[in-house]
Amino acid sequence: MNNFQFIFLLVYSLLGVFILIGLLIHFKKEKSNSELSLEHIKLNELTVLIPYRNEALNLDKLIKSIEKQTALPFQILFIDDHSTDNGRNEIEKLNNSIPYQIINLPNKIQGKKAAIRFGIQSSRTDYLLTLDADVEFDSTYFSSLQKNEKADMLILPVIMQGKGVKQTFFELDYSISNAINTAISSLKRPFIASGANLLFKKDSFLKFDNYDSHKEIASGDDVFLLHDFQKNNCQVRIITSNSNAVFTETPLTINSFLHQRLRWISKGNKVKDQLSNSLAFIAGLSHLIFTILVILLISNKELLELLEFIFIKSIIEIIIYFPYFKQIDRQKTLLIIPLSTIIYPFYILTLIILPLFIEIKWKDRTI
Repeated sequence: MNNFQFIFLLVYSLLGVFILIGLLIHFKKEKSNSELSLEHIKLNELTVLIPYRNEALNLDKLIKSIEKQTALPFQILFIDDHSTDNGRNEIEKLNNSIPYQIINLPNKIQGKKAAIRFGIQSSRTDYLLTLDADVEFDSTYFSSLQKNEKADMLILPVIMQGKGVKQTFFELDYSISNAINTAISSLKRPFIASGANLLFKKDSFLKFDNYDSHKEIASGDDVFLLHDFQKNNCQVRIITSNSNAVFTETPLTINSFLHQRLRWISKGNKVKDQLSNSLAFIAGLSHLIFTILVILLISNKELLELLEFIFIKSIIEIIIYFPYFKQIDRQKTLLIIPLSTIIYPFYILTLIILPLFIEIKWKDRTI
């Protein structure tokens, strides 16, 4: 191993220690908050908002998850964003004892952001929870929410599950982003949130939501809302407990995966969060340097050194992220890291080049 490789691995390890310390601090704080809190979320104070558009094929898992709950919130509102399929029929299969309602967006408005805000107008509780229409969760999901301390916003866990090697790579990419977000939150603040499982105080939303600044952008309500809350010094916390998690399948194809990631990057860029952009720069630089070192090893035909370099980098990453993946019970996903280490530079390059040639859309609407 030459000096350049050694220096890279040393700096990479130091960055990893920073992430690992952040994760351990977060887990300790999260446990303390849960045990010491006097004010917990109550289900009779909670309305669930589920915006959907043409999700008939995905609603079955969500509906079954709701029906098997040991406890239910005050109200579940499904907001139909001008669907053209039979999703409504799927929702109406819900047991009559479940406190749900389907409301339709007026013709003059459209989009997930508008759907959430329209649903909030119909809500009658102090707290709101947004879910995506393609998620599923354990039977104790709602009852477990009551163990959390009240805050202006709770970023709840969304766990992607992959089956084959390709989908496991998609899962790994998503979960590593969440691990870094969790680590940074304990040392600074969160920089991403997912509307697929996001709980927030209605009063804080009504006070600080700056919808007019981004209403023309089709997606991204979650990160914009997080940014609005943080600008106004609201209390925002990340929850990683598996009992509070929702589960969703990774995209099935490379094309759908890349479009999903490009959509997320696009909305992140439009938020203009300095912390997020700084972290993206550091990650991009590390991948660039790693790629250059790999190319040099290949050009010099130093294959044994190449394997050693990839192996050591993979071990560093497994050690860094193991606590988070253990927390969400997805440790086996880490086994794909050596392969991911090789693929990742090409993946990053693809994400940089693709926006030059394709139009990014969400639900058939341009972002």
